[in-house]
Amino acid sequence: MKTFYLLFFCISAILPINAFSQINWTVYTTENSGIFSNTISDIAAGRDNHIWFSSSTLGVCRYDQEESWEIFNQENGGTPYNDVWHIAVDSSNNAWIASGYLVFKTIGLAMINDTGFVSFSSPAPSQINDIVTVDNQIYIGNFSGGYFHYNGTEFSHYNCDLLANGSNVRVLSFDQSGNLWMGIYETLDIYTITKGVAMHTGSSWEFYDIGSLIPGGYIRDIEVDQTNVVWVATSIGVIKKEDTSWELLTTSNSGLPSNNVSCVKISSNNTRWFATDKGLVKFDGIEWVVYDTLNSELPNNNVNQIEFDYMGNLWGGTANGIFKIFFPLNKPELTDVSINVLPNPASERIELKGKNILSVELFDGFGRSNYYRSFQTPMENIIIDLNDIEEGLYMVKIKTTGGAVVKKVIVL
Repeated sequence: MKTFYLLFFCISAILPINAFSQINWTVYTTENSGIFSNTISDIAAGRDNHIWFSSSTLGVCRYDQEESWEIFNQENGGTPYNDVWHIAVDSSNNAWIASGYLVFKTIGLAMINDTGFVSFSSPAPSQINDIVTVDNQIYIGNFSGGYFHYNGTEFSHYNCDLLANGSNVRVLSFDQSGNLWMGIYETLDIYTITKGVAMHTGSSWEFYDIGSLIPGGYIRDIEVDQTNVVWVATSIGVIKKEDTSWELLTTSNSGLPSNNVSCVKISSNNTRWFATDKGLVKFDGIEWVVYDTLNSELPNNNVNQIEFDYMGNLWGGTANGIFKIFFPLNKPELTDVSINVLPNPASERIELKGKNILSVELFDGFGRSNYYRSFQTPMENIIIDLNDIEEGLYMVKIKTTGGAVVKKVIVL
């Protein structure tokens, strides 16, 4: 029998719409939570709304956002090693972890699931630089040449054939067309290193030499926004690629408080967020906003990692604590695509009518995912069966080729 959360619905119904635009901060430290360290090496979010943190010395930690923390390490049998530098979560909510850095002897790859962990013989002959997941496909950036793709059965290796000496793939990210973008180094000789951005369609490569933009700098992250603009975080600024134009953004020509940028992420409404050693930065395409310890609840200005969860909330790691920025009932706006949800209220099913739909996810009032479906080919009309969904107020997040939108749905 369905249970209707009447109190939650009544409260939500009378909330003013401007309450949705508020920003709320929560800070997690070893003193006020079950987090295992105040510093982390990476963050990943699952579709079950669990947040994963990795540590270079303490293993990994999982938070269910309901005050339950679980630590996985070598001592309690949760992981095969404690030095975890990279973590990603697939669509089945399995956590993939990479161990091994240049100064360590062990190079490992493992998957943590509900029953334990599975170790893999690392396909990479040297340091693993990055892991990304698309559905249940795993992609691994490799220090000594190219990237690896794991399809659930076997690993395949890809190297940029435009580079004679192979490619040190530092970071990976997919655009909305399914193309894989990479930050790449190519060592020509002991004195010469080519720095560039590569794009692999699956069958062909493109390579852009950006060494002249960042002489002496390092590529640290890469993301592609919803308008196909490429953003590259580096140690001396942010590189922006728009169409055929390349531009280096620094403290002298932008709102960045520092040129030392460690991470970039794109929100569902196409806002760009940057982690720097002098604060957290938001850029909406027009205005730059810097959050630091003086004007916000940021626990430390040195921000090294940021990641969005599936409710659109932003998580970050600093030199002295973890933070979460909660955007209540985050509602990004679409400018070129409209989505209709019918009927609403509904009891048996709802139909989403629109164009170019890439994925659909249904969240309850506690932020828990109750339904998820993604599509290889953009769809127009989607039907969601509600027979197994409890009564209440829900948010359905629809991602399209033109952006994302969140709609309220009442299930009776």
